[in-house]
Parts: sequence; structure tokens; C-alpha cells
Amino acid sequence: MLKNNNIQINMLGSPRIIYNEKDITDKLSYKSAGILYYVSANDYSSREKIAYTFWEGSSEDAAKYNLRYNLWSMNKIFKSSNKDEEAILEWNKNNLFLNNSYNVDIDIKKYGQELESDDLDLKSLIKLKSLYKGEFLEGFYLKDSFSFNDWLFFEREKYQKKHVQVLENLLEIYKKEKNYDKSISILQEMLNLNSLDEGLYVDLVKIYLEKGDRANALKIYNKCVHVLRQELNISPKKSTQKLLKIIKNKNYQNTYKSTNASGDITRLESPDLDYIVEHKNQYGNLLIVNCIPIENLNYCFMASLIDKIIDFYPRDLLKEARPGIWNDIYRINTRAADFIIKSFSFTSTETERNRLYYSLLELIRFISKDNKTIIVVKDLQFIDKYSFDFIKFLLFKRDGLNLDIMFTSSNETNYLIEIEQYFNLSKFIK
Repeated sequence: MLKNNNIQINMLGSPRIIYNEKDITDKLSYKSAGILYYVSANDYSSREKIAYTFWEGSSEDAAKYNLRYNLWSMNKIFKSSNKDEEAILEWNKNNLFLNNSYNVDIDIKKYGQELESDDLDLKSLIKLKSLYKGEFLEGFYLKDSFSFNDWLFFEREKYQKKHVQVLENLLEIYKKEKNYDKSISILQEMLNLNSLDEGLYVDLVKIYLEKGDRANALKIYNKCVHVLRQELNISPKKSTQKLLKIIKNKNYQNTYKSTNASGDITRLESPDLDYIVEHKNQYGNLLIVNCIPIENLNYCFMASLIDKIIDFYPRDLLKEARPGIWNDIYRINTRAADFIIKSFSFTSTETERNRLYYSLLELIRFISKDNKTIIVVKDLQFIDKYSFDFIKFLLFKRDGLNLDIMFTSSNETNYLIEIEQYFNLSKFIK
């Protein structure tokens, strides 16, 4: 490797070519710089393809001459301080490629290596985010090379998608950590990339609400309405519009209705739950299920609910339920094995989840057909995602069910905000 011949080629963000710590970007013509970027991004390239890509409107002879001239002009700049007279781009009969005698540092190569890491932890994701200085060859184009500009467009799309995936992974981590400020920063950056994504506005509003910042939540909501109307001539979805009610109500934690007769789900304070337990004979079959604060323990609440059902109801009654129900429920609670009659096999994960939700719904319908059942979700803030999805599924399907669903929650979680968008909340009345 040649001594003191270091080249740094930056293509993420404003393109720069640094040679021995000196910026030589402006010394190269646009065509020469474009050829260097193209070869650097592709490791090597066919000479014929480059000639066509950069001079597609010229004759074959003219295109080859222009390529030779640009290579000579480019290499002259690099040779000026290189006593060994080595060219930066070498070629054989068919291809052009970077001279491996140079110490070349290419930012997109670093980015690709980091992205392919098996363990993308927080530190790795932050490093990846810092490497993305902006879109691929930001602001660079060649006015008379349409094929090159097409290639440029698809490369920009490719790297932007990768960057968005990095941001989504960071956002997921920051949300779990309840790091509101960094979550907001990531969402703002994602909106700068795609200002028409309604889901990003919704996420941002929810985080501001959880943070207790209603002023900024309203500001983001209004921006969403304005952008969608201005750019797409549409209104936000109904579920998004329901957020406005939550934002404007300063006493959101007390916004649920004053009667439990018309609500879909009832919020309980600690004294309310104590009262129900003390007077449970007045309310029906009471199943109190604790949510456990263990991350990534899927179906935990649902498995606990099945335990409560098996412990509460007579064994002979549960045996009367359709046997297939227990086959599906066995997937998350092996106590169901006592009620299985026929053997069964598993199918795909998504199919299993659908069958599980419907089977547990059927079991709840069966046990509540003669006597009302009350399911109390204790400490909603700790519920696992799949079980929360089941609670929503149950609420959507509860027509005709002799069932009340109640919950306790020590704070205003995103789960509560989501429930408020779709269902009525009731305050417990003794």
C-alpha cells in the first residue's frame, strides 16, 4: 500500500472526496466525481456500462474517448502528490475498479458493515444513525446523464429505507425506556423524511400526551390535519381525530363517563376494587388477573386468565366446552391438557394466534352464558402486547357477551390512550 495516500469518499450527505486530509472535491469535474462515486459504490464497473451511463447520447467512440479523458484528468489530480505515479482508478480489459494500493475509506461501506451486524444494540444503532449524514450524494446530479441520475435515485431510496429502519429500531428502544425526549427527536426526524405518514403524527401525539405536554400534542395534531389537507386533500382517520378529544380535556385521567352502564370498559381505583371484592356476590363471577412487569413475556396475562378460569369454574362444567377450544389454549397454558380429547398439531405462528384469540373468546362466552363474568385487568400498564391485543379483540367482539371488563392502572399509559380512541371508558359506580 502506498504511504501517505489516504482517500476518504463520503457519499451519505453532501458528497466529499478527501485526499491526504485535503478536500479535493471541487478540483474534479462533475463527470469525474460521478465516475469515482459510481465505481466506489459498486466495487467495480464495466467500462462499457460507465461509458453508456455517463454519455448515453454520444456515439460509442465519443463515449469511450470522454471516459479516457476523465480518467486521465482524475488520475492527474491524485498523481500530483504521488511519487509512485499510481492511478486512483485502474482498469483491465472489461472493468474499472479502485486501486487497492490506496488506503480508501468509503462511508457507505462502513454503514453496510455496521448494518449487517448480528447484534444491533443501542450503541450500534446510534453509530449507524451518526454515519447517515444525509441522503445518498445529496444535491448531486448530472444534467445530461439520465441513466446515472436513475441509478442515483434508486440508491437514495435504498439508503433512506435502511436509515428509516435504524430510526424505527431506536424508537422502539427509547419507547421501552420511557425516554420521551429521544423518542420525540427520532419521530421528528422520521417526519422530516416523510411528512405524509399519519402514523408518525399519531405516535408523536401519544408520546407528548404520555409526557403530559398537551400544548405540543395539540400543535402536532394540527400540523397533521394541515399537511394531510394541503398535500393529499384528505382528513385524518377517525381514530386519529379521537385524539383531539383527549388532547383538549385537561382532566384526561378523569374523562371516562360517570356511569358504568354505557361504557365498554370500566376503570377502577384501588378502593373500587376493594369494594368489588368485598361485595363480589352482587356483581357476578369475579376474575382478577394481575399483569406482571416482565418484558417480552408474551401471552402472560392470557395464560393467567386461563388459570383463573380453570381454578374458579367446576371441572365438569369446563369439560362441556368444545374440546377444540382446549387444544388451542394448550399452546399458552399446559393446564388445558386435562380437557383435551384428541391430539393436534401446530400451524403457523399467525394462525395459532388467531385460533387462540377466538378459542379463548369462545371459552369466555361459554362460562358467562348463565352468569355474568367480570374480568379485572389489574395494573394495565404492565400488560404484554399480545394480551393487550386480545383485550381489544374481546372488546370489539363483546356484543352478546354476559361480560364486564374493568382495569386498574397506576399511570396514563399508551394502552389507556389507545383504549380511549376506540372504546368508552366508564367510572365505577357503587
